[in-house]
Amino acid sequence: MHLISTKAPLPVLSIVVCCMLAHSAAAQPRISEDETIRIASWNLLDAVSVGLIERKEPNKRGWRNTFGSERRIEAKPKFAGEKLGADIVLLQGVKNIREVRQLFPARSWRLIVSRQILRASRDGSLSGSTQIEGIGTTTAIAVRYQRRLRVTGTEHLMELSLSRPAGDAPASDTAALEVGQPTSTVAPAPPVRASSAGLAVRVSLSGMTFWVVSAALANDCRAAKDTRCLASKKLNNWLQGKRDQGLNIVIGGQLDPGFRKAGAYGACANQEIVTDKALNAETGADTVAGCVAFADLSAR
Repeated sequence: MHLISTKAPLPVLSIVVCCMLAHSAAAQPRISEDETIRIASWNLLDAVSVGLIERKEPNKRGWRNTFGSERRIEAKPKFAGEKLGADIVLLQGVKNIREVRQLFPARSWRLIVSRQILRASRDGSLSGSTQIEGIGTTTAIAVRYQRRLRVTGTEHLMELSLSRPAGDAPASDTAALEVGQPTSTVAPAPPVRASSAGLAVRVSLSGMTFWVVSAALANDCRAAKDTRCLASKKLNNWLQGKRDQGLNIVIGGQLDPGFRKAGAYGACANQEIVTDKALNAETGADTVAGCVAFADLSAR
């Protein structure tokens, strides 16, 4: 797997109400000379397990013997997202925004995070310190700024994390939650379980349009013979709806094995990526940062 190294410092996230496109001018084109684009799927929990990311245990409430505000200093990741050598990164295991921004700096990456991070955070607001409380995690997608690769749409697949029937809550939220952009008021949180909401982004690559999806189904949903999983059915229905519109899909994360029927796939450990046959992608996996699955598509 081709790796891209960088010695540039990773800036601390500063979220302001501004246009994120202003950062794109400084980004260098990533599409390689053979005009392929790499889409990687990476669960940050794998990076934690191999020591590339340090996370503290969730805080337990108790008596303090000090006064004043309590500051928690989070260690910076020991890895740069650019080392994945990817143009698009489908992320799972996302815990807080600052950590992801240190991996994928705003000067080079457009970052879209699942709206679940607001609904599962302490006060429902978006800032550099926004994080999911407890043991839960969510999904995100990072897209490298470059001329021929554009984000043209976003859908939040919140129903993948609902513990009650999806009909009791909106099936999806088409308003993008993008780091660095103003956010609208978020509705009260519905009950959720430990599995993550999904995130889908529509991209245009040299005039070719397709969807990329990051998903992390619960373990019971990933059983080969388990047909009772509502989240898996909802995700499959969403995928089929896009295909019926003539759009192809790349999906990565922790998936139902049935999704592999769509086309080529690469997998390792608890991570896989699946591409629709029409994309003619080459797939594989690596352990550069824990388990990382990837797909290479032609930009021609």
